[in-house]
Amino acid sequence: LGYPTTDLALVQSVIDRCIEKHIYVIGQGDYLECGTTSSVGDSVYQQTLNPHQQMEMMIEILKPLADAGLLLGLIAGNHENRITKTTSIDVTQVMARILGVRYLGFSSFLLLRVGKQSYTGFACHGASGARLDYTKIKAALDLFRFNDVELITMGHVHTLNHMTQLYQKVDKTRKMVIEATRHVVLTGSFLRYRGSYAEMMLLHPAPTGVAYISLYGDSHNIHVSL
Repeated sequence: LGYPTTDLALVQSVIDRCIEKHIYVIGQGDYLECGTTSSVGDSVYQQTLNPHQQMEMMIEILKPLADAGLLLGLIAGNHENRITKTTSIDVTQVMARILGVRYLGFSSFLLLRVGKQSYTGFACHGASGARLDYTKIKAALDLFRFNDVELITMGHVHTLNHMTQLYQKVDKTRKMVIEATRHVVLTGSFLRYRGSYAEMMLLHPAPTGVAYISLYGDSHNIHVSL
């Protein structure tokens, strides 16, 4: 929020859909542009609202989700960290406190119960300078090296993508080795390409929007819709 190419209409349509369909939401970071005089690039001059106005407006945008009990928590992003580096103020933590939702830091492990099934996940903002689709998803896949979960969600790289991976694990109940599927999801953004810094840097255009993840309660199944 605050960058000139932000698609606010798309933001609102996603929030309206989540409230109508009772879809739970995890904030993946970079809610605000947070351009400061010490930021890389010219965002301090490009942003349409100052950082305080961005924070106030984002609170109002997210409030219906929080009031409906659908906002599970907010992860901090590198854009919000611009403010922290220059002032020590964590604007994500401030927003979470005002909204009455969990502050999740830079990452959070997830244990989600749906019906008779439970699912493990790891949600993070991410840190990657990748410029290509396959290197962006690789940065998220690499997180499986030290996180023993079946679902990883990552923001930061401004694209939507989903990949599955078969792996082997020990089933302690049945005392046997089984194959299972784990999922990695790049969770998208709301920045239009034309006129953005992505176009300036000659990055590949990417679809806008969010990833919808369905967890089933009658069988152990994860479905991702982009």
